Amino acid sequence: MADDKPPSRAPWLDDVKRSRQLSIRFDDSLGKTGWDQVFRNAITEFNRLSVNCRLGVTFVQEQDAGKANVEAVAPRGNYELVYPPNTPKRIIQLDPAKPHGVCKPFMTVIQDQARIEQWRLMKAFIFVPAAPSGDRNGKPSIVGDPVKLVIAVHEMIHACGLVDDKEHSVDDIFSWPSLRMGNKPDEDRLATLGGTITFPGKPGEPPRVGHSMVEMPPLFLKKETADKVRNLWS
Repeated sequence: MADDKPPSRAPWLDDVKRSRQLSIRFDDSLGKTGWDQVFRNAITEFNRLSVNCRLGVTFVQEQDAGKANVEAVAPRGNYELVYPPNTPKRIIQLDPAKPHGVCKPFMTVIQDQARIEQWRLMKAFIFVPAAPSGDRNGKPSIVGDPVKLVIAVHEMIHACGLVDDKEHSVDDIFSWPSLRMGNKPDEDRLATLGGTITFPGKPGEPPRVGHSMVEMPPLFLKKETADKVRNLWS
């Protein structure tokens, strides 16, 4: 029997998994909020990571909502989601100004060839904020496309099957990176942990060890995250 509680990571339905491809539809809200081209670039960047890290899955754009495995939406506030059809609506809460997204997975339970019940993904929705913002020289400002790109690819990794935030890393694109606002939008970055650094201690105290920070883009995956995705698609 499958556990009553959905797992933190799960493979897609077998026919999707065999295709080694996830189709993603862009909701009209992406074009209205400046996310459309970001997600086009995100497909290219994810597929580059997939080839380099041998993830076993790529993304392709799909126009038909009924055929898409994943849908990307940029709401201007809480979003009323109805899926599967003819079910009670769910309210997806998303701060339209906070620079992070949400991936909402939908799972089902199937029986494998040994008649053992297994959780499988059947649909995923990615929600990104309509106007993600930060402080630029003392004034609120919408972040640049480099930050949006990191957010989009991060949520696409969730959609591959790492559905719960507990699967996050600490030192690649799948972490909780910190916002670094530049003087111009194209200088904005999200930063994750880098290597260890030894700092000299105060007089009479031992040295301290901390971490450097690595800004993204460029985007990168570490082995731990890549292995998790690859194992779901192998």
